[in-house]
Amino acid sequence: MNMNIKDLSLKWKVAVPMIIMIAAGIIATVFVTTINTKRIVIAEVRHSTLEGYRDTILNTLTTMMITGNVKDAKGPFLEQMTHIADVRIIRTDALDKDYGKGAENEYAKDDVEKAVIEKGIERIVFEGEHIRGVYPYIGKSNSMGKNCLSCHNVSEGTVLGAISIKIPLTESLGKIRTSRNLYFGLGLIGILAVAAGITLLVGTALKPLFTLKKRVDEITNGDLTVNIEAENKDEIGMLATDMNRMVRSFNNMIKNILGASGDVVSSVDILRERSQKTADGARNQSGQAHQIATAAEEMSQTITDIAKNASIASETSSEAMEIAESGQTVTGIAVETVNNVYTTTIQLSTMVEKLNKRSSEIGDIVTVIKDIADQTNLLALNAAIEAARAGDQGRGFAVVADEVRKLAERTIKATAEISEKIGAIQVESTQTTKSMGEASKEVTKATGHIRNLSNVLETIVESVQKVRDQITQIATAVDQQSAASEEVANNIEKTSAIS
Repeated sequence: MNMNIKDLSLKWKVAVPMIIMIAAGIIATVFVTTINTKRIVIAEVRHSTLEGYRDTILNTLTTMMITGNVKDAKGPFLEQMTHIADVRIIRTDALDKDYGKGAENEYAKDDVEKAVIEKGIERIVFEGEHIRGVYPYIGKSNSMGKNCLSCHNVSEGTVLGAISIKIPLTESLGKIRTSRNLYFGLGLIGILAVAAGITLLVGTALKPLFTLKKRVDEITNGDLTVNIEAENKDEIGMLATDMNRMVRSFNNMIKNILGASGDVVSSVDILRERSQKTADGARNQSGQAHQIATAAEEMSQTITDIAKNASIASETSSEAMEIAESGQTVTGIAVETVNNVYTTTIQLSTMVEKLNKRSSEIGDIVTVIKDIADQTNLLALNAAIEAARAGDQGRGFAVVADEVRKLAERTIKATAEISEKIGAIQVESTQTTKSMGEASKEVTKATGHIRNLSNVLETIVESVQKVRDQITQIATAVDQQSAASEEVANNIEKTSAIS
C-alpha cells in the first residue's frame, strides 16, 4: 500500500529530512576529502619527486658527457634508477651527425615523446596508476653552469634529447583508497549515530504533542471531561493549556444549551398557540382582502368609464376648436373682401365719369358681398348651436355668434342699399358720389366689426385649446388612476391568496 508523505508522523517529517541532510553532508565531505587528498599527492609527486629525479638525471648525464664516460657509466646509472623509477633516455637526430646512429630503442617511440622533442616542452601524463614525465634536453650555452654548445655542434635551443621518468602511484593510491574507505565507515557510523540521536531528540521533543493528540481524540469521541495537563511551558505546553481552557468552555456552553432547551420547548408551545391565532386572523384577513379587491375592481371599472367620457369630451373640444378656427378663417376672408369693396368704392368716387361703365361690375361685387353675408349668417347660426352644446363655457361664444348674425343681417341690408344706390348712380351721377361716400363709411364699420369678430374667434380658439389640454390631462390622470387601482386589486388578491 502506497503511503503519502503527508500521512507520515510529525516525528518522521522532522527527523528524516535532518538525517538526509546530515548524511549528504558527511558523504560529500568524504568525497571531497578523498579527491583533495589524491590531488595533493599527485601534485607533490609531480613537483617534488619528478622534478627532483629530472634534475638528478640531467646533472648526472651532463657530468658524464663532460668527463667523456657516457657509454660506460650510463648503463649502471640507469640500472640503479630502476629501483625507484622507470627511466628512459631518448636521443634525437641532432646527435647523429657528431656521434653516429644510435640504437633503435634510444629514439622517441610514442606520441608524447615525439611531441616533447618536436616542441621542446615537457609533458606530464597519467598511465593507469603511474605518472610519467617527459622532459626535453635542450642545448644551451649555459645549462646548469655548463656550455652544451662546446661539445655539440648545434645552434642555441636545439633539442638534443629527452628523458622519460615513470613513477608508480599504486602505493599512494592504495593508501588514499584505504583512507576513503575508513572515512566512509566512520561517516556511516556517524550517520547512524546522528539518526539515532535525532530520532530520540525529536521523539522526546514531540512526546507532549502526541499526548495532546490522544486527549484531542478522546474529546472528539465526545468526552468533554478530559483534563489536558501541560508538562512544559513551551509552545506545545501553551497549546495544551489553551485546549484545556477551550474544552471547559465547550462543556459550560453545552450545559447552558441543555438548560435553555427546556425553555425553548415551553416557548414552542406558546408559539404554537399564537400561530393558530395568527392563522385564524389570516383567514379573516383573506376574506376582507377579497372584499377590498372586489371594491377595487368596481372602482377601476368606474375610472375606466370616466376615462372614456373624458376621451369623448376631448374629441368634442377638438371639433369645437376646428369650427372656431374655420370661423376665424372665414372672418379673415370677409375682412379681405370688405377691404376690396372699400378700395373699389374709393376708386368709384374718383371715377364718376366712368360710373356707368363700372355699374355692372359694382353689381357683381354687391352680389359677392351678399353671398358672404349669407355665409356669415350661417356660420353665426352654427357657432350659436355649438356654443349651446358647450354649456356654460360656450355662453360667451353664443353672444358673439349672435352679434355676428346681426352683423351679417346688417351686411345684407347694406348690400341692398348699395344696389339701390347703384341704380341711383346710373340715373344721377351726382347722387352716386354721395351714395359711395356713405357706402365707404359703412364698409369701414363692417371691416372693424369683422376684425373684432376675428379677434373674438381667436380668443375662443385659445380657450377651447386650453379646455382640450385640461381634458387630456384629466384623461391621462384617470388612466394612471385606473392602472393603480388595478395593481392594488392584484396585490390584494395575492395577499388574500398568501393568507
